Amino acid sequence: MLFVAEPNDVLERLMGSGELRASVERAGSKLRGGSILRVTNAAGMDLTADISGEDLPITHQWGYVDEPGRWDHWPSGFAACFPRDRSAEGQIVLQPGDALIPWQRYVRDEVTISVSKGFITEIAGGADAHVLNDYFESWEDPEVWALSHMGWGLLPQARWSAFDVYDPRSLYGRELRSTAGNFMWSTGSNRFADRETPAHLDVPMRSCTVEIDGVAVVSNGSPVEV
Repeated sequence: MLFVAEPNDVLERLMGSGELRASVERAGSKLRGGSILRVTNAAGMDLTADISGEDLPITHQWGYVDEPGRWDHWPSGFAACFPRDRSAEGQIVLQPGDALIPWQRYVRDEVTISVSKGFITEIAGGADAHVLNDYFESWEDPEVWALSHMGWGLLPQARWSAFDVYDPRSLYGRELRSTAGNFMWSTGSNRFADRETPAHLDVPMRSCTVEIDGVAVVSNGSPVEV
């Protein structure tokens, strides 16, 4: 199954390839072979999660489907995993220009998000922090505060400027999810932890360093060959 939901010129510009597939599969192998995922940025972010075990659920997306029983998105190009449930710890610091999907807009001011045992415990900052708090509180469901999957983009031709270049209402957000060197994390549903909730955000971030067991796979927003 192939999910297609972007303007025609975006689809043409961001077609998958065998090279992209190989890069995504190498990233997935790095995740599967690791124990601790750590993400930092210059603004003070420091988040860790347990990714140990051969049964770690991993998502590979490279923008096309060529075998039975597989699904993907076109366009796409990233590797992500579902860390051990309730293992994420630390803080996430969003910076202006990071993205909020499916709101299809950029973060406007700094937001500090505290994480304990896999759940968001506090969101502090300005207007965006207020909006995020209001959104999560509106569901009256503790599960919406959980962190779900996380990974990084590997699609070189994807551009971060998409939400300003295009009408955001016409975009599904695949380009920013896949931009090479991003770090993306999500909230809410995690079928591997028997957590189902309709509330879900994908949050691609720029200028992060992503390490697996102390070895960088993304360095300050630039992918490191794995």
